[in-house]
Amino acid sequence: MGTLGIPLYMDRNIILDLYSTIINGYIESKEELFLNTKDNYIKTQLGNKISNGNDSKKTDPNDKNLVISNSLSNVKDSSLSLENRRGKRVQTRVKKSFTTFSIFNSLIKIMYSKNMIKSDLGYVEDFNSINIGDFLELYTKLSNKSLQAQISTVISIIDSYDPKVLNKLLPYDDPKFNITNFEFICKMLKNLLDILNKNNTNKIILKSKTFFMVLDVNLNYFMDKNSYIYDNVNNNFKVMCKVTRKIRENEHINLLDKTCMSSYYIDLLNLTKCYLDVLRKYDIILPEEFSYLINYPAIEAKAIAMFI
Repeated sequence: MGTLGIPLYMDRNIILDLYSTIINGYIESKEELFLNTKDNYIKTQLGNKISNGNDSKKTDPNDKNLVISNSLSNVKDSSLSLENRRGKRVQTRVKKSFTTFSIFNSLIKIMYSKNMIKSDLGYVEDFNSINIGDFLELYTKLSNKSLQAQISTVISIIDSYDPKVLNKLLPYDDPKFNITNFEFICKMLKNLLDILNKNNTNKIILKSKTFFMVLDVNLNYFMDKNSYIYDNVNNNFKVMCKVTRKIRENEHINLLDKTCMSSYYIDLLNLTKCYLDVLRKYDIILPEEFSYLINYPAIEAKAIAMFI
């Protein structure tokens, strides 16, 4: 397995799911809580009751004797109670916290012990042995090809020159320039860029010794939020991923598939090329043609972790 290096990217959700599936279904934790209690309780009660009564009685109606009785009572009572309680309680909670890196490290060791990972690729024979669903760990180089960067650069150029100014350069005697103009092209390219970056998911292109890899990443899982993935362009990476697609000869991976309307946006990029050709006649510096197809041999994979 070798040295992992500095982690640049880790998809925590995938790592936790794999950890729970392969190793166990929980992460244990431990926490101890000690409590000392003391209660003092005092109760005082005072009472005073006075009663007075008169009574007269004849035993016989014809009897002249009358019996009269008087009664007086005065009752006082008081009570005092004191209660002192002491207690001690120990409460233990099991809790351990793990970093994503430590979980990943444990996970990958188990996966290697179970021969679940293919590694040290770089030969045609190894590429031919790759199957959809395989876990790979291999060294690759980050390519400087980026469709988003190309589109963003063209948008920046059009905005910098001002689309209204560039419209004056169009040969309106050519029918294909009668309907659309640079303002339309710029707006549509911005819409396309928004779709390609939707939900912070992106496709980056890596190059191994013998094949390309289109890696699906989520920008939220890069370890340093203040860095940019292409700060490391042309550098070597160690990548762990799961293969989601492997193309055959005469097939390709289309970087516009995320739009769900790749044919339409291919036409849009081809139309944009016609407008850029007009600018080239005026010696305006422009990027190369849009690169949206990755040809055989190539695979597409879901990124789990990246190290440098």
